[in-house]
Amino acid sequence: MIVPLDHTICDVKFQRRSLCVEFGDGRSLCAPLEWFPILNAARGSQLDDFVIADDGMSVAWPDLGEVVSSEFLLGRRVSGSARGERML
Repeated sequence: MIVPLDHTICDVKFQRRSLCVEFGDGRSLCAPLEWFPILNAARGSQLDDFVIADDGMSVAWPDLGEVVSSEFLLGRRVSGSARGERML
């Protein structure tokens, strides 16, 4: 049986100094906060203030100016924004 992959981000949590993301197909992935210096330096209340993009392909912390894409987390590629915003 082939299960289709869904790379959309459904939920974000922080556990033991890791950023943990749940994808639409049920997979979870945790990455060390050291990969994300801005998030690593943030306070807990700042980390909780995130927004998942409407298309589910990224998660943003508007007050911190940080955006992390599902493609980066899955090791596919690093994206950039036309407005010069940082997107990992």
